[in-house]
Amino acid sequence: MLDLRKKTQQKAKYFFLFRNFAKKQKMKRNNFLAYLYTLIGFLFFSTNTIAQKFPDDWQGTWQGEMTIYNTQTTNTVKVPVEFVILPTDTTGRWIWRTIYQPTQLTGGKAVIKDYRLVVINLATQEYAVDEQDSIVLKSFWLNQHLYCSFMVEGALFNVVYQFNNTEKITWEIFYSDNQINNTGGQNNSPTVGVYNIKGLQRTEVTRKR
Repeated sequence: MLDLRKKTQQKAKYFFLFRNFAKKQKMKRNNFLAYLYTLIGFLFFSTNTIAQKFPDDWQGTWQGEMTIYNTQTTNTVKVPVEFVILPTDTTGRWIWRTIYQPTQLTGGKAVIKDYRLVVINLATQEYAVDEQDSIVLKSFWLNQHLYCSFMVEGALFNVVYQFNNTEKITWEIFYSDNQINNTGGQNNSPTVGVYNIKGLQRTEVTRKR
């Protein structure tokens, strides 16, 4: 009877030792997994953070297509596009060149927009697109996007460049006519001028290999 009790006590002792060991191993495993996931997340975040230096990490030649949409028709027009971002000899000034390849829309000739991207104030994320013909369009870098808004003869143009990764650039230009429809102005509400959206140009380019 005494031997049986000792054997039972020994089994219980071994069981508790094994359980404590298992708990420690599980804790170590969980700690290791937590460390591993943290490290992966840190490396992923660091890689993306390093990669998102504008415009440096997007310099090069890009190729793609512009699609033109119009509110007056369901038909679309497509134009092959080449886009070039390169530094110039002047610090803070970049080549910002768009080449629309010959199509029926361009009259069978290439259309070249040889602009410059100018760094105005990094603290306020302010840039400018210099069209090199006295027109300079102030632009702002916000959340991996470059935004610009301007008016031509009463028509409003809004431009949004998207730089979410260093292998693709997309930008959209949507524009209105010069007719403003006023609404509101009653019941203590302000008068709001509403523009009629007339069309959209959407361009997507990838790095030229």
